[in-house]
Amino acid sequence: MIKTLKKIIFPVIIASCQFASAVHAGGPGTTGGIMLTNTVSARAMGMGDAFTAVSDDVNAIYWNPAGLCNLNKTELNAMYYDGLMDTVYTNFSYAKPIKVWGSAFGAGIAIFDGGDLIVNSPTGFTSSVKAQFDYMATVAYSKKILVRWMKKNARDWKCSAGAGLKMFSSTLAEQYTSGATALDLGLLMQNKSGLNAALAVQNIGSNIVYVQDEYPLPQTLRLGTSYRFGNVLNSYLGSAEVIQTTDTGMKIHAGLEYIYAKLIAVGYKSGYDLDALTWGLGFQAKGYQIDYAVGDMGKLGNTQKIAYTMRF
Repeated sequence: MIKTLKKIIFPVIIASCQFASAVHAGGPGTTGGIMLTNTVSARAMGMGDAFTAVSDDVNAIYWNPAGLCNLNKTELNAMYYDGLMDTVYTNFSYAKPIKVWGSAFGAGIAIFDGGDLIVNSPTGFTSSVKAQFDYMATVAYSKKILVRWMKKNARDWKCSAGAGLKMFSSTLAEQYTSGATALDLGLLMQNKSGLNAALAVQNIGSNIVYVQDEYPLPQTLRLGTSYRFGNVLNSYLGSAEVIQTTDTGMKIHAGLEYIYAKLIAVGYKSGYDLDALTWGLGFQAKGYQIDYAVGDMGKLGNTQKIAYTMRF
């Protein structure tokens, strides 16, 4: 089992250290691939985007691929995000557990529409083009692991590791196209008491190049914890995480979810001038779930996410 430790956990830790040093080399506004900074899941948005240590549904593909092992059933998810300035983000995801291997895999397709841009030519001709149009395909895999320490404490703890591969393409003003490939790595430790701890490193990959301008990906390091308690009728889930990015620096996210026949969630994200307060509402019954979340953008208005999940 020590070989498993070396092959799976060490690379994640090493990548985290390498990323941490890279963070200080970047600064605000120095990265490309804005689509990679848009989070997926209306439920997660309702919890203040503090979801790395939760990752218990199909959306683990994008938050922490290690969490895919939490799935008991196959899940399909569709999400629609109504952003600012006519921006729209849609996502379709699929995940399936493989109980025999103690693993799970997932895949997703996402599309980002940056809205229309009015272009005025020197001759006085006016036209409308897409300001930005991106799409991304993602595949992810997760597996339960058992190292020596975990073997001694298997009754109390379980651990999983996961990886996700993103293929990303971006087009600006319908003229300039670039692509990149990025890797996500994640670890998730879960105690039978309801306490979780997680580490995820996202968007490790090649730069985006538009003509001659080159931009690094918005690499992100997430370190989070969550705690679930309550009973069958009343369940509570609290989550918090620290996020370090190459573009915006360090942020703190926190959220709370309460479940009783319906799902209600509230969240808060510190260090943000906009979209700091979020809330969500969801309903689930007989394998179907609908989630709705709102982010407060102050004078600019609100952003909204709605998602539909089916389990079978």
